[in-house]
Amino acid sequence: MSELPLASKPEGLNPGDVIGFADMPELMAFEDLLAPLVDPLSNAVLWQTRPKLSDLLRPPTFNGTIRDITLTAMDEPYERLLDAKDRGWTMPRPSGSFERTQLGFEQKVNRYLGFIFDAEAYSSGTGVKGRIAAELWYYPLPQLLKKAGSITVYTAVTKNGDVSTYTSVAKKDSYKTLKNRGEAIRRVVTKPRLDAERFLAAHDVACAIGFSVLRDAMRAVISTPMRD
Repeated sequence: MSELPLASKPEGLNPGDVIGFADMPELMAFEDLLAPLVDPLSNAVLWQTRPKLSDLLRPPTFNGTIRDITLTAMDEPYERLLDAKDRGWTMPRPSGSFERTQLGFEQKVNRYLGFIFDAEAYSSGTGVKGRIAAELWYYPLPQLLKKAGSITVYTAVTKNGDVSTYTSVAKKDSYKTLKNRGEAIRRVVTKPRLDAERFLAAHDVACAIGFSVLRDAMRAVISTPMRD
């Protein structure tokens, strides 16, 4: 499993790569690097109006700090999006169907990006509460194909209230994005899980490793010949 520094370019991502972030602001800045990979023509201003990722990844019963974050790049993110519910994840509502069948999708499936999210849930009052787990995806919205020669009929109302119609013939094939609130990129985040048991297990392993290191160090001291 390779480690990628935050400064590296996202196009270097491979399945299994892990990117670490100290906190949510770093992760949300990383999202801005992902947007042009998903849709090179995405509107940066509209992208900034998306809901805060920290609100989507915060478990309902947790009000503390999300830190020590890792994202693990998925293998076959589109397929994992389709079977997320079967794997036990709760999807956002209304989720609908994530399967794409329209023309032109084959050219877009390679721009689906998916990540496994893992982070520490920390409370200033009680310390570490556990680990937060979730999955998230970024992908371009579907497009409709308008073929060359297709006719579109437009209707207009004049100032006098008269209704007029006119037609437009497409000169070449073109795609039109079905935009949602003006966005060309969709982000899907599963309902996060707060798992205290995972933290306790990790803590026990860390303590065992620490004890082992200490024990070995003490043995080394005892086995050293005494000197005047």
